[in-house]
Amino acid sequence: MRNFISNGRVLALVIIIMVVAGLGALSTLPRAEDPRITNRVASVITHFPGASAERVEALVSEKIENKLRKLSEVKLLTSSSRPGISVVRLELKDSITDTAPIWSRVRDLVNDVSPELPIGTSEPSLDDDHGYAFTMLIALKWQGPGELDAAVLGRYGAALQNRLRTVSGTDFVELHGEPEEEILVQLDSELAGRLQ
Repeated sequence: MRNFISNGRVLALVIIIMVVAGLGALSTLPRAEDPRITNRVASVITHFPGASAERVEALVSEKIENKLRKLSEVKLLTSSSRPGISVVRLELKDSITDTAPIWSRVRDLVNDVSPELPIGTSEPSLDDDHGYAFTMLIALKWQGPGELDAAVLGRYGAALQNRLRTVSGTDFVELHGEPEEEILVQLDSELAGRLQ
């Protein structure tokens, strides 16, 4: 060990190698810490209000499935038909690394099948945006006076969402569980009867 420390050239070379290796590792650290995941799973969602599960299956899900079976890159194709909604789930083969062109072809095929769907169905939408590693989940808790005021809490959530969108390095911010405001109207039956 003393020979190693006393030999200045070898010691300097080891230090330089360690510094270069450290800088190389530092440049790749953000990717290893927050990786971008290749998304191989997507869903085609179509709404058909008022239709039974059997009608949704026969008139919507089967047509979309038959159209998407043309893609050779699809590993698994399943559908779920419930009253008023059809969800067709696609899973791509594991060997595929660039999924963007395939999702583009899926969108084209879904647009092609859209005119064949019955009147009253919504435009089928492809939900393929699951390739993110979510790094932060924030929950808001009511600490104001009195009972929970969901409307005020929802407004705070929307304001926080807008502020978080301006933070650098943020790709998107989603708000979940926000309450829907409703207005209750109560009629005074006695007064309404007098106005007739």
